[in-house]
Amino acid sequence: MAIERGERLESPVAEAELGMELFFSDTRRLGGKLRTVAEDFMVEEIPATLPTSENGPWTAFIIKSRNWETHRLAGVLGSVLRVGRDRVRFAGTKDKRAVTSQQMTAPVPPDALNGITLKDLEIVSKQRVARSIKMGELRGNRFDITARGLELCGEELSSTVQETAESLKELGGFYNYFGVQRFGSMRPITHLVGKKIIDGDVEGAVMMFLGNPLPTDPTEEREARYLIENERDFCRWARELPTHLGLERGLCRKLAEAPKDFLGALKVMPRTLQLMFVHSYQSYLFNMTLSRRVRNGLPMNDVVEGDIVLPVDRDGIADQSSPVEVGPGNLSRIVQQVKKGRCAPTAPLFGVETPLARGDAGEVERAVLDDAQVEAKDFIIHELPRLTTNGTRRVLLGPVRDFHWETGSCKEAVARFRFSLPPGTYATSLLREFLKTDIRNY
Repeated sequence: MAIERGERLESPVAEAELGMELFFSDTRRLGGKLRTVAEDFMVEEIPATLPTSENGPWTAFIIKSRNWETHRLAGVLGSVLRVGRDRVRFAGTKDKRAVTSQQMTAPVPPDALNGITLKDLEIVSKQRVARSIKMGELRGNRFDITARGLELCGEELSSTVQETAESLKELGGFYNYFGVQRFGSMRPITHLVGKKIIDGDVEGAVMMFLGNPLPTDPTEEREARYLIENERDFCRWARELPTHLGLERGLCRKLAEAPKDFLGALKVMPRTLQLMFVHSYQSYLFNMTLSRRVRNGLPMNDVVEGDIVLPVDRDGIADQSSPVEVGPGNLSRIVQQVKKGRCAPTAPLFGVETPLARGDAGEVERAVLDDAQVEAKDFIIHELPRLTTNGTRRVLLGPVRDFHWETGSCKEAVARFRFSLPPGTYATSLLREFLKTDIRNY
């Protein structure tokens, strides 16, 4: 069974440090790299339908972009429209190195969008709506992704992709890990910043973001972060940090004015990014819980007594409002519902009010919290109440729809994958099963 193979196959260290410890497939690695060019990673958001209003205060628009990270895109649009970064809202973040289409909203009339002439951006539709879009308010994403520079080719490549695809079908999905993008593709540290916030260490959170030089950082940036961390000459680095580190420069300017006001510095950051820090730490704990569940031999595509399941619709979207605990009285019925794809077993996104499982599944969940030295009450963020999170549950397996693949000749050594995923699931968490390469190649 695929789940047994996954128990034996370990992830590279860089992935394991983000909680992604295992693979479900034991097939050969393809290696290679995603995003050699932006067109190799194409994402089309399947937007939710917002309530229209003839005189609505918001405009919803579909924007196509190339090489724009969503937070930066929102910031630039907020400046151009003169409404501020946090007033340009979106349902889901998209990676920079990609060609994307997504829905956004802004508190402006539709005509205000006519004059936007930013490079590699196109607004393809717009309409007045009654309210802004909410984070997570989408139906899913369609992907068209090409991997290049693979280590296999020809029949060897084709048969390996086929074997991995069969393992995917056998399991009924892929390990629904939060992908590296959740933690920062270039600097995967957002969960570490989030842990500091959860611990009430605001100064540590700010310095983790500003300092904390990594071996993979470019030399100039690594040296700057080292000096910031050890000398704390914020005045100097507000001027001398590389211009692409705009957030870091803003933090340094704030700390140059008030060197001890780390809470004020944290508040300088976009609200969506502040939330991302806490959510990233939740994501790390979820990844750890999923990995430990597999190691403990608990099923991923079935349930045991004590599990908590969520109803799932035909698009693979789980109903977070209706968790059901599995007990002796409903076990056989829920097993059948899981087989039919109508509900799915889950693990927690820990928060103040997250329901935890019982039995063996509950022991796994509580052990992860104990190892992290975290309690539910720690997700109450007293310094920044808006970052407090109640928590929820997340399905263990990411369902895949309309999965197709094709491979090139040995001369090209490429593979192309097309598929659709529900909101909140990561294409790279699926493709890692095929490539099994360094996370920097995703």
